[in-house]
Amino acid sequence: MSARNHGFLCLFATCVLSITASTPSCAIQYQEERPPQNSELDDHRPMILEGGMAGWKVVGGTAEYEWKESCIHGFKPGVQNTFLMSEREYGDFIIEGEVKIDSGNSGWQIRSHLIETKSNGGRLFGYQIEIDPSQRRWSGGLYDEGRRGWIHPLSNDPEAMKSFVVDGWNFYRIEAIGPHIRSWVNGVPCADVLDLADLSGAIALQVHSGDCEVWWRNLLITDLGRSRYVRTGEWVVHHVKEDSTAGDPDHGMEPADAIVQELQSGDHAKFTQPIRNQSVSLRFKYQLEGKSTLVLRTPLEDKTIVEIPLHADDQARPVLNREASLPIVAPGGGMADLGDEWMELVIDLESKRLVLIDEGRTLVRMNEVELGGSESVQLDISCMSGTVKLKTPEVLVNEKEGVEHN
Repeated sequence: MSARNHGFLCLFATCVLSITASTPSCAIQYQEERPPQNSELDDHRPMILEGGMAGWKVVGGTAEYEWKESCIHGFKPGVQNTFLMSEREYGDFIIEGEVKIDSGNSGWQIRSHLIETKSNGGRLFGYQIEIDPSQRRWSGGLYDEGRRGWIHPLSNDPEAMKSFVVDGWNFYRIEAIGPHIRSWVNGVPCADVLDLADLSGAIALQVHSGDCEVWWRNLLITDLGRSRYVRTGEWVVHHVKEDSTAGDPDHGMEPADAIVQELQSGDHAKFTQPIRNQSVSLRFKYQLEGKSTLVLRTPLEDKTIVEIPLHADDQARPVLNREASLPIVAPGGGMADLGDEWMELVIDLESKRLVLIDEGRTLVRMNEVELGGSESVQLDISCMSGTVKLKTPEVLVNEKEGVEHN
């Protein structure tokens, strides 16, 4: 029987605080900032088959798991966290299921990875959706097990903190789609995170060290395939020295087949990308000596969505718009290869929510982005002085569908 049949009252949160260094002390209305739950549930299957745990293995500590009364029962914790981990990896998915915890705290691991060790059962790290019946009440928050710690705690979200039933069954919904991770507890929105650290990994059920006894049941998963960033187009470059004629601003622009393009003063490049359901995610690397500007626009109406200067100096990067509180972006945004000679910029437009991350810093976070009737967005890079080197952008593509991610 699902939590819905237990008569849970589906509450809807109305306020949250952005978990950043500049978090204000007053609540921010945020319900309108959240996209709806994903409706792709065509292939909702049991995550663990009735009566057994085939395809799963115990890693980490010494806790025990058993199939009992149509439930997964985790008990007898030791001095190290223990996990019942899937032997296969998942990319994009939706999980729904119920959990009841008798003591301690626990969590749902997603997109996680195991480091094998000789001394014990290994060390699991990755995203964890919290199960927390303590006075803190952060159930549904997002923790990064064995790595960065808390990404989206719920300390300033009273509605989410009230969603968990301490002495009963709780219905969880977890979405991991592209770089977006979201959770709901008994219908109440909790975690809402954008992070690029992991786009795939194992799923696991935790028995925390010390004191923990926990039950799971009615676990269902919808496998939505996998997402990854791939090259799907090229910059179209206009070199001023090759064409000084007036008139059509696109005159003299040609597709650039090289992976790296160099712009000099007066040159500009554009990249146009189709969007689906008002969503697209792309990233590109650049090097800069001098001054340059990036404009994101809708080509149909030639309307500027946002314009920012690009800077080689990290301290000079502006924070243009933090009026939106969601999605939460972890420090660094999960961009693992920072620090090389190339800087990287990520543009994520999802259900009219825009996030722009430049070399790990969140520069722009906006809601209700006006796209008009446009079915694409366009990046324009202008070199004002010096030189700009651009690598070909990569677009998030869902491999199950073979199309740009929506």
